[in-house]
Formats: sequence, C-alpha cells, structure tokens
Amino acid sequence: MEKHEAEDEQKRMIMEKGQIITAMQKQIEDLKRRTEQDSLPLQGGLRYLNENSQQPPWYRQVAAIIPRHVYLKSIGTTLFISLFFVAYFYLLKDPAYPPTVMPRTFLDHLIGFQPLALPIYLSLWVYVSLPPALLATRRELYGYGMAMAGTCLFGLIIFYFWPTAVPAAHIDWAHYPDVDFLKSMDASGNACPSLHVATATFSGIWLHHLLRRFGAPLWILLFNWVWCTGIAYSTLALRQHVAVDVLAGLMLGVLAAYLSLYNRQ
Repeated sequence: MEKHEAEDEQKRMIMEKGQIITAMQKQIEDLKRRTEQDSLPLQGGLRYLNENSQQPPWYRQVAAIIPRHVYLKSIGTTLFISLFFVAYFYLLKDPAYPPTVMPRTFLDHLIGFQPLALPIYLSLWVYVSLPPALLATRRELYGYGMAMAGTCLFGLIIFYFWPTAVPAAHIDWAHYPDVDFLKSMDASGNACPSLHVATATFSGIWLHHLLRRFGAPLWILLFNWVWCTGIAYSTLALRQHVAVDVLAGLMLGVLAAYLSLYNRQ
C-alpha cells in the first residue's frame, strides 16, 4: 500500500514539474513576443536615423565653412599677398647678381602670344584665396599659411641669388595696352621658377584635397584643374615666362603641396 502511494506521489510530482515547465515556456514566448513588439519603434527610429544621417551636400558644407574665421582669412590673405609683392618687386629691382636670360624651347615657339589670356593670368589672386577660405580651423589656416609662405620664400631666395629673365618677345606692346600695363608693373625678371605657376599648382592640389573631403562632384574637380592649367598656360601666352620657368614652378608647387599635406596626416 505504501509502495503504491509512493509511486502515485512520484507521478504527481512529475506532472506538476511538467506543468511548471510548460507554463515557463509560455511565459518565455510571451516575453519574446512583447520584446519584439516593443523593439519595432526603436528599430524604425534607428532606420530613420541611418537613412537621414548622410553627409549634407558638398556645397552646403562649403557654405558653412567659409564664414568661419572670416576676418582671419580675409585679413591674413590680403596681408600675405601685400608682403609678397613688396619682397617680389624689391628683388626685381635689386638682385644680388645680373639676371640670366632663360632659353626658349619648342613649346614656347608653339604657343603664340594671346592677349586674351590676361584675365586668366590675373585670376591667380582669386584662385590662391580659395583654399584658405575652405579651411575650418585656425590650426589648419596657420599650417596652410606657413606652407604657402615657405613656398614663396624658397622662390624669392632663388630670385635673389640666381636672378633670371625671359628673352625679349619683340612685340609692340602699344597695341596691347592692358598687357603693356602688366609689363610695366611686372618686368621680365624673377622668371625661374615661375611663382605664378608654383602658387597656382600648390593651390590646385590643396583645392583638390579639400573638395574631395567635402565630397564634391567630378565636374568641380575637373574645373579646378582646368583653371589651374589655364593660369599656367597664361604665363606662356602672355610671354611672362618660358616653358623652363613653368616646369620649375610646377615642380616647386607639387613638392611644397605634397610636403604640407603629408605633414597633416
């Protein structure tokens, strides 16, 4: 009798354990279902944030960057250009040695005189102002200014110890008053390396770097290089430089830009 009672008690305990396990499984399933339902709004919110957290268009980024430190950018750029011209014209009139006339090459004979290239030549001073305008912090501005100053200083030192000049163009400048005015201001000295080309190349490489950082489209990147190339071409078309000067200026600009961007990394 006692044995049967013990067996019945054991069966009853097993059934109770089964019922408890079944109830716990139902609770777990209910909890999972509720968790999934509660997480739907959160998942939707995360999906919305991911879809709407993309970088703003490049032109909006540029518009937001330009006003930053605007006084430092405008005053600093103006002061830098003014100091450069003071040193440039001083060395133009008072170099250490007599100037060496640079040789003409096949490329110089191939490119004819083009007075209409004057606006492109003068646009350099707008072009070199663009990279600092697109910098966001004072540290970047100071670093860029030092790099550009070092580039110009290197060229000015060469102008002082090895003055150079372009050969006579044999053109009646009286027929081209605008170009004649340029010639009266900027004589044929300080030729090699062409700082006009060096600073344009330096600015072009920096502009390319900054525009890519903003995610600018391909046509903007190409326009940048067309403008830079046009400035270099204008120095030949106006007979301000010869091809050797342009090549030297190109090498100086590339080297200076590479070193300045490499040091930022």
